[in-house]
Amino acid sequence: MEVDMREATNGGKPASITRQKANMKAALKEIERRRREQERTDKTQLESIIGSAMLAAMERNAELKVTVQRTLQTADLSRPNRAFLKSKGWL
Repeated sequence: MEVDMREATNGGKPASITRQKANMKAALKEIERRRREQERTDKTQLESIIGSAMLAAMERNAELKVTVQRTLQTADLSRPNRAFLKSKGWL
């Protein structure tokens, strides 16, 4: 009985199965990358929409603005973000 060296080096599996497995893993990895990218895009869009709505609401409601300012004072913000908010009068 002859042994195909390609099969022998792939753990006894035909090379085509090994290629298919590799292709499927690559396709799954790409699907996951696209999903993560879409999640980031969706989050950015939500932040923009909600942020715009909140800013507009705070222009109409001084009490809401004070509540948001108090929340920002205790929020876990990076130094650059805190400095930016302070320069804009939010802190």
